[in-house]
Amino acid sequence: WAPDFLGTRYSAGVSVCHDDQALYLAYDCLNPQRRDLVARLKDHDSGVYGEDAVDFLCRPNPEAFPYYQFICNAIGTVYDSTIDPTRQTKADLAYNPDCTFRTSRQDDRWQVECKIPFAQLGGRAAPREGERWRVNFCRDSESVSNYSSWAYAAGNFHTVENYGELIFSASDRAIR
Repeated sequence: WAPDFLGTRYSAGVSVCHDDQALYLAYDCLNPQRRDLVARLKDHDSGVYGEDAVDFLCRPNPEAFPYYQFICNAIGTVYDSTIDPTRQTKADLAYNPDCTFRTSRQDDRWQVECKIPFAQLGGRAAPREGERWRVNFCRDSESVSNYSSWAYAAGNFHTVENYGELIFSASDRAIR
């Protein structure tokens, strides 16, 4: 996606693939103005969503909760939680999955790559042919005070009814 905020190109691209064990995401976040990125927080589960960061929200079972939220800022600090709007405490920060996040920077962009094992998503097996997950891919930017998302977020990344779909293919590992 490539929205134009405040006359600047604030865009990101996401690539997604999978194997029998994990889901892999690669975000490419453009920074053509070469502005200083805001990414200071280093503690796990700190408020990285208020910095330059990317989000992945997924609801593997579109009919049930919880769904999962992963956020990684530009220096690799991760926030992860399960979300269940039917609970009094909606976000469960005790969820600390064994996932891998790596970041890198170039002059005009920064990237995040992550590996999320299916077993870390509620003990799931690899998705079956044609299985559909509800998801959203998002980008946060504190320094330009704007946010963007792949699916329409209606001002809130947790608007799960607006999430798009990932459709898995076991035969060629493709995702639509």
